Amino acid sequence: MNRLIKEDYSCIGVIANHCDNTKLCVAENQADEFDLSELYCDFWIDINAIWDEIDAYQLAVIECEENPDCTTPPTEPINYDLKRKLIFGGDYNICNGKTRKQGGVKKVLTYYSYARYVILNNINDTPTGLVQKINDFSIPTDLKVIKDNSDMYRNFGFKTYSDTIGFLCANKSVFTDFQSDKCKGCGCGSDECGGTKAKGFGIRTSNIDKRI
Repeated sequence: MNRLIKEDYSCIGVIANHCDNTKLCVAENQADEFDLSELYCDFWIDINAIWDEIDAYQLAVIECEENPDCTTPPTEPINYDLKRKLIFGGDYNICNGKTRKQGGVKKVLTYYSYARYVILNNINDTPTGLVQKINDFSIPTDLKVIKDNSDMYRNFGFKTYSDTIGFLCANKSVFTDFQSDKCKGCGCGSDECGGTKAKGFGIRTSNIDKRI
């Protein structure tokens, strides 16, 4: 099930009004199966279950609000606020009254999807094979520039992912299935959970951390 729509890429990447939605779908599926599933390891299954729970609750609330016969609002999921922040981002407490901001898993998926879309969008399938997109009114971008742009967005995605790990570490008591080996260096005054040394790669991810 695809979770992103074209509008989700607003202010993140450049998506033309006449973009190929099929390529956006392929890019998201690839990011899901080959990027985020490796970044979050087994916890990616839990994240998807949480995402489904949040979406189902929000839809139920809307349906109840629009139905004049609805007298019993849906029951809010346990730890709803923290679960919603994991998916959609938000501030969270670390210690000593300080807060940090993280963009949420959805933004991680968006960055990684866009990194793959940048590559896919440059290629078209034809009856005679794959060809690079060219028309009479534009000059095709050099492949190295395209790969560099893809790498940049992959790095953005990894930084956002690192921030979500900091959020999970700060809320281990709620996300009990999260394996917290990555949390050992996290704490007051530590930026370890929010930093990245990722260098990225246009087609195949090279910044996977298996220690989660």
